[in-house]
Amino acid sequence: MKSGSVPNSEEWVDVNYSKGVKFLNKRNLNKALKYFHSAQLFDSTSSKSKKSKEIIDSLLPMYRKDKTKRLSGRWKLKELNFNPYPGSFSDIIEITDSLIKFYQYKSDSKFELVRKERIKYSKYNSKDILFDPYSLEFENGEIWLFEIERKLFKNKLYPTIEKGSDGYHHHVIDERSLIINRKARRKTLKEETYTFYVKEK
Repeated sequence: MKSGSVPNSEEWVDVNYSKGVKFLNKRNLNKALKYFHSAQLFDSTSSKSKKSKEIIDSLLPMYRKDKTKRLSGRWKLKELNFNPYPGSFSDIIEITDSLIKFYQYKSDSKFELVRKERIKYSKYNSKDILFDPYSLEFENGEIWLFEIERKLFKNKLYPTIEKGSDGYHHHVIDERSLIINRKARRKTLKEETYTFYVKEK
């Protein structure tokens, strides 16, 4: 493929398949899945696109099992910076191998279970441009993502609601990286935009 040219479907498959193999060898399953998905997104007939689909079908269960294991534990709300629906982000989120439990503190410092959801990853759709390998689908139709990032020597859990029960997608627009002044941009990027939790000891 020449620099600056628009790739045809065969070139698109080749490039994304190669990148998928590269990240698979590095054991970066998240990126590998996304590249294999791209490889068969617009071409489902070539041998590499079919192979990509086979790899996705074998990788997804393992990746999701590992993802659930890393999420497991009790997470305490640290900062509530964005709450799309009042009460969506509770005081405590507890994740097991099969359930996600939401707890709310009461006035006497005790907490009660206010919501319980079965862990059910969204069904894989080979034609979904917005494919995310670890999106969770709740009983009321909501689509949630739970991401873990290590910042300042602490693991932080970032829950986001990708789609509400109303069927609409919701996104937080973070424009801090567009600040031209480097010093001001660095300063604002230190501030949290997303709601996050920290793991209880």
